[in-house]
Amino acid sequence: MASRTLGARRRAGTGRGYGWLPDLPDHRDRLYALELSDGPGFPNPGVGKLVRISPSGRAEDILTGLVVPTAMTIGPDGAIYISNFGAAPPGLGQIIRVAITD
Repeated sequence: MASRTLGARRRAGTGRGYGWLPDLPDHRDRLYALELSDGPGFPNPGVGKLVRISPSGRAEDILTGLVVPTAMTIGPDGAIYISNFGAAPPGLGQIIRVAITD
């Protein structure tokens, strides 16, 4: 799965600092980013999320409850595909399809 790196930049207006994370732009100049864990310390399973960041910098949770999401891509159908349980043993991973309708 292809992604580019936002790095340690802080997105304007979000008040959040992001470390390394996969992110994808869409055709409306919005950015989709995976948060491995939104809590302090080590990643906590079940608190990962897909976040959409608008051109103005406003962050919106699109999908929550992810367990160590590690990658994403936009498919030919326009949906976002996320690798969930990305650090799980072989055979236990999961691909989640997220339809973006707006």
